[in-house]
Amino acid sequence: APLRQKIVAAIQTGVVPDMFTNNPGEIIALYAWDDKLADVTDVVETQKSQYSETALHTAYCYNRVTKKRSFYGAPYTLAARPNHIWRTISSRECRKSCAPRANARTMASAFS
Repeated sequence: APLRQKIVAAIQTGVVPDMFTNNPGEIIALYAWDDKLADVTDVVETQKSQYSETALHTAYCYNRVTKKRSFYGAPYTLAARPNHIWRTISSRECRKSCAPRANARTMASAFS
């Protein structure tokens, strides 16, 4: 939250950094929507084949002023965010006693 507060304060005062991280994940979409970010499609296009599909989707946002989608971020890192599953949910005892609750394998297949 502190980084987001700094970004919000900077944009509200007009003293903005040239670049900032997409933290939290929706910040690019929010500011692209309000036409507060530069379209960096020309930068992304030169390296597009090097990016993952997920990274490209994250940076490709709709701008309600221009009424079109463009790249408003240049991906520079990729991370995996694991989903933690409590041991009791995936244990055999719980699978037997917690039906119809989904077991870990069922939950994992829902995301693949």
